[in-house]
Amino acid sequence: MKNTIEKYLKSFPYINDFLGEDDITLFFQKIESGKGVLRMLDLERSDELEDAIVACDLDFNKRNFWPRKFFPERNELLYFGDDDNKERINAYVIDLNSRTSRKITDSPYVALFGISPDRKTMVYSDRFNVKDGMYQHKLYIRSFPDGKDREIYCDIDQDYKITWGRVAFSHDQKKIYFGVDYQNQRQRMNFLELDLESGATKLLLPKDQECSFPYFKGDGFERGFFYISDIDGFENIYHLDFKTNEISQHTFLSEENYGIGLSKNEKQFIVLEYDLKKDITTFSLFDIDKNKIKLSKKLNRKSKYSLNSFYESIWVYKNNLSIPNQIIELNSNLEEIRTINMFLGEVDQLSHNTYEYIEYESFDGKKVPSFITLPKGEIKGAVITSFYGGSNAYGSRNQLYSELGLVHLSPGVRGSSQFGKEWREHIQGDLGGKEIVDLTWGARYLEERFGLDSSKIGVQGGSHGGYAVLRALTLPQNYNDIENARYEWGFGLCWCGFASLEHFYETSNIPDWLVYMLGPIEENRDRYIDRSPVTHVDKLSSKVFISHGENDSRVDIGSINDFINRCDEEKKSTLLTTHIVSGAGHSYNKYEDKYRDHELLVNFLNSILK
Repeated sequence: MKNTIEKYLKSFPYINDFLGEDDITLFFQKIESGKGVLRMLDLERSDELEDAIVACDLDFNKRNFWPRKFFPERNELLYFGDDDNKERINAYVIDLNSRTSRKITDSPYVALFGISPDRKTMVYSDRFNVKDGMYQHKLYIRSFPDGKDREIYCDIDQDYKITWGRVAFSHDQKKIYFGVDYQNQRQRMNFLELDLESGATKLLLPKDQECSFPYFKGDGFERGFFYISDIDGFENIYHLDFKTNEISQHTFLSEENYGIGLSKNEKQFIVLEYDLKKDITTFSLFDIDKNKIKLSKKLNRKSKYSLNSFYESIWVYKNNLSIPNQIIELNSNLEEIRTINMFLGEVDQLSHNTYEYIEYESFDGKKVPSFITLPKGEIKGAVITSFYGGSNAYGSRNQLYSELGLVHLSPGVRGSSQFGKEWREHIQGDLGGKEIVDLTWGARYLEERFGLDSSKIGVQGGSHGGYAVLRALTLPQNYNDIENARYEWGFGLCWCGFASLEHFYETSNIPDWLVYMLGPIEENRDRYIDRSPVTHVDKLSSKVFISHGENDSRVDIGSINDFINRCDEEKKSTLLTTHIVSGAGHSYNKYEDKYRDHELLVNFLNSILK
């Protein structure tokens, strides 16, 4: 099994790829010699990832890294990240000539950021307080070259709070535009216009057009702007006209899209729609004339594609449950020009399953959309993804399951995001509720279809999914009067999860997420306690593998430690296999840490399957 683990760890050294706006510079991290090395590749010279040069001398295994913008004229890369995996998120710039990085903001958490078209001004948010699950921000503007900051906005007394996203500038650079969130509820987001001279503000969308996360497309902002909204249930393209204040809808998608892109010259839109049942992606290219959109080309391709970027060229990802990630360039006729494999080795050595789309019926008759992978060899058991399932995406851990003889069910339980607004909002106010019962019915589907005993069926997940694993394993019988809601799982696999909702609320840097999921804690404390796995450790009867970063600041390890201690008090410690990763945050990329995690996982699963 050592060779199998090494195969997957060594075949996927490339992560966090980012294509620059020049369409010819590809950035990515490569895991080498225990470090996360940022490299850059000139695609005009080579398509081979091994030809990429080092872009920065930092070890990016020790920091979060979200690239935002490449400035080829300055040979600089702007990114969001931190210094120590603590998620104190700030803006940084890498000088690609000297291969050095410098921090350009100093805040507990920068959520909003933008640079003016003339590159003489930047705007950023500073989160200075979190109160009652709501963030409080100040907005600063900095002019170059003096580098002085000036406060231009504060949301402490505002109903609409600054949220994640980018700052866009008007053409005359006298106004800025950014996203705001009503009371940090993640339900009624809008766009705010701020006059930089007078300080006057104006909400741009009518309240009946507010939704969970509208976002800008393009840099126009002269006569209006394009934006994406799911107000009618699925993401579509809209345009707001500044002169008339009219909103026009330009696409009418009734399925979740896998990317909507606006070209750099704002003359074309591209939309990728994936039909899960047929396993076909539809590419639609639209021409824009005076803010009107007209379909110019449409074609279908087998398999799942998603949009990477659209500046002058069109770049997409091809990736499914049996094929590792590829980056593909398309021409204006949507023909494939070249392919870059983001992996090492041959596909047949890295793919050990087949897959299909299925829907199974849950306790209340609702159909749960799901993908299922089947090992090519003997079926010995099954594992279900607890949350963030329902996607047709390659994963090396999924392939490892296949090699061990495990069927993998990936259900889009209610609350999942890729099946429309209505399905996503089923979880609102009900975290740890009906979406967990969906898993029970998924397990019973596997029992019936494959003739498996419950002792060979497990549940796995990370972060929110890690919580869902522990919740499923400790769910009381006949939960909420749902008969037979509890399932006697054979095992659980929990990565970076949380066991106490109160503790998560108090320690996480995203308490508003929990308020959205379960309501304000002051009014729902009993529910927070009741839906915490640590409250129901006495119900635990399954073996569970727990892996967690010691320095995880998004999901503090404290509640997992409490869960482990409660297991000890309940004399259930023998059910636990734990891997606490020293120095790691919410994810870990060190080869040694990943190898040990895989090793413990394989030994754990083999003990179950025997």
